[in-house]
Amino acid sequence: MKSFCFYTTLSILVFFGTGWADTRLPNKAPTIVQAAKVTPNPVTTSTAALSVLADDDGGESNIAYTWRVISQPPGGAAVFSINKTNAAKNNSALFYKTGTYSLSVTATDSTGLKVTSYCSVTVILSATR
Repeated sequence: MKSFCFYTTLSILVFFGTGWADTRLPNKAPTIVQAAKVTPNPVTTSTAALSVLADDDGGESNIAYTWRVISQPPGGAAVFSINKTNAAKNNSALFYKTGTYSLSVTATDSTGLKVTSYCSVTVILSATR
């Protein structure tokens, strides 16, 4: 089975008295439908689920999600399982140090327009880690 992907632009013809003009509806940036979220929060096992959802006039499937660490504890790091794809809207992260992490996720449509959502998570790892 073949799958097809297409994008359509709505054209509207307007008569201005001197002739017809072709106007196109402008492309709009994506909008956040469900804000970025970390589950569980606080994190006690070093791994957490991340989620976000955006919508776009070109369709949600045309959005790529990119997660980033904005701030982290000294010596801390977070690694995301996937990034820069539509599937990254449901992601996971591995945290390496106890502390508070601030994360962002940017939803980018196929034309490069974007919107960003932010969240924070508290990580509490056992001393044996």
